[in-house]
Amino acid sequence: PAPAAVFVYGVPGSGVTTVCARVVASHALARHLDATVLPVDPVAAAREVRSAVEAKTGASVVLVEGFPRGPADAEAWETLGSGGPAAVFLLECPEEVATARLLGRGDALGGVRSRHTAFRGRWGSSAAATVYPFAAAVAADVPEEAVYLDLLTKLGRLLCP
Repeated sequence: PAPAAVFVYGVPGSGVTTVCARVVASHALARHLDATVLPVDPVAAAREVRSAVEAKTGASVVLVEGFPRGPADAEAWETLGSGGPAAVFLLECPEEVATARLLGRGDALGGVRSRHTAFRGRWGSSAAATVYPFAAAVAADVPEEAVYLDLLTKLGRLLCP
C-alpha cells in the first residue's frame, strides 16, 4: 500500500526541515519529501507530490513539507487521490524567534539582508498557508528536542502501523 501522506507546515525558521529529518533518522518507516519547489499549476503540483509520495516504497508515512500551498492545491490533491492527508501539523513559531534563527544561519543562504528580505516576503503567506482547520499545532519556539518529541507523540500511530 501507498504510505500515508502527512503535511507539515511552518514559517521559514520554524524548524520543519530539521524536525522532519530527525523523525526520518529515528524511524525506519518514515520518509521526508521537500515539496517547496513545485509547478504553479495546482493539478500538476498535486500530481507531482502524490507520485513522489507513492514512490517512497517501504515507508509507512511520508512527511510532506511545503504542500499544499493553498486551497487550490489542497482541492487538487483530494480530487486526484483518495481524500486528504493522514494528518496535518503546523509548527507554530513567533516571527521574532524565526527571524533570529534565519539571521543566525551561515552565509550559504545568501547573506543576512537577502535572507531577511526573503523571510519577510514569505512570512504572511507561510503563516496562513494551512488550509486545514484541523491542523495539529506543534510549538516550535522551544528547544529542537521538545519540538521533535511533540511531533513524534502526535505522529504516534502513523509511525507504528
